[in-house]
Amino acid sequence: MESIQSQVPSVALFVTRSEIDFTHRSPSPICQRWFMVLYLKSEAKELALTVYPVNMKNPEQEFKKAYNSNPPVVVFDELNDKTSQTVLTDNRDIDAEISKRFPVTNMSSLKEAEDVCSNVYIKFHPYLKSPSGDPQEQMKLRSLLSELKRINDYLEEMGTQYLSGNEMTFVDCDIMPKLQHIRVAGKYY
Repeated sequence: MESIQSQVPSVALFVTRSEIDFTHRSPSPICQRWFMVLYLKSEAKELALTVYPVNMKNPEQEFKKAYNSNPPVVVFDELNDKTSQTVLTDNRDIDAEISKRFPVTNMSSLKEAEDVCSNVYIKFHPYLKSPSGDPQEQMKLRSLLSELKRINDYLEEMGTQYLSGNEMTFVDCDIMPKLQHIRVAGKYY
């Protein structure tokens, strides 16, 4: 009997490697988003996922030669033709291809949930990059806290576990790594 792995398409995800622990993924929100999405699809047995951390300070020659891009890079092996691959590096293309190839687990997000989350990282960067003693620092912090409150209020209003319902969707996979960055940096600042 064939294993599940051979009955589902193989997907390789190349992500930036951690600078601290060379065997793990970096905290890149974009790489983390695609890892989360593909992991959920893998858990649903829609695909077999393999993750490759790439040292971007000194990328492996095979990676540079084959993909000539920065992570994330997603490589889809064709199920019927093991020698054929589809390589994607653009986030919109990755999103469209995942949705097209693996429709069983619906990860579509509510537009309203996407709108609520759209500015939180934009507000985080100015606050994070504020020099010590910046007279605008408190305003930047209030702006960030306002965006975080919007997300919290939306979740309370929805009464669901995640932003678009009780199952994770693309918007959850997008915002969670960003919120983790804010949580970690918030402890430092």
